[in-house]
Amino acid sequence: MNISTNPTRQDTPQPVPAPLKPGAACYGWMDQYAAQTWPLAIRAVARATDGSFENARAFLEGSLGEKFAHGIYGAIAQGTPADEAITQAMRHWFRHPGC
Repeated sequence: MNISTNPTRQDTPQPVPAPLKPGAACYGWMDQYAAQTWPLAIRAVARATDGSFENARAFLEGSLGEKFAHGIYGAIAQGTPADEAITQAMRHWFRHPGC
């Protein structure tokens, strides 16, 4: 049962929007990991905030998104699976145990 009062949240999966600035911020910084991590990251940020892919994309494509990507990239480069690296970054940035 969805008890959210936010009308932008939906139970049915939505297609993940492509980055508007693929050479910049989070997507650009993720380099060879970008195609794999973008869908995971945008879903995680949307889920932890207001449910909007548009707002999640704005975060990821801003200067904070680049900083967010630094931690993910570093963890993946050290052998952490992408989904776990994003979960770690979400816990750090959003300080929410459910992230």
